[in-house]
Amino acid sequence: MSDFKLTLYGLSTDPQELAEGIIETYGEDYDAALGDFTAERVGETVEVVAKNVAKGDMRVLREDLYRDFGDEDGTMMIRAASGSGSQWYSTDLDEDD
Repeated sequence: MSDFKLTLYGLSTDPQELAEGIIETYGEDYDAALGDFTAERVGETVEVVAKNVAKGDMRVLREDLYRDFGDEDGTMMIRAASGSGSQWYSTDLDEDD
């Protein structure tokens, strides 16, 4: 189990509203009440951090985010990273460990 961060960019919706919608939609599943799942606006992006989860869970979350919050013109993109704190490293969620 690892910590993962998904950065959503190229947004056509308000980042603050998107972050709130993500917490409302997925927060209970990922223990947001315990601080293990956050979605925050960072400039014109949204950063979603999930702690102590499997890579497969983040792959499913990424797919769900595209399905539930992706825009019609397909400009929203999601970049994945693993790590913690200020040390995040790009990761390929589709690659087997």
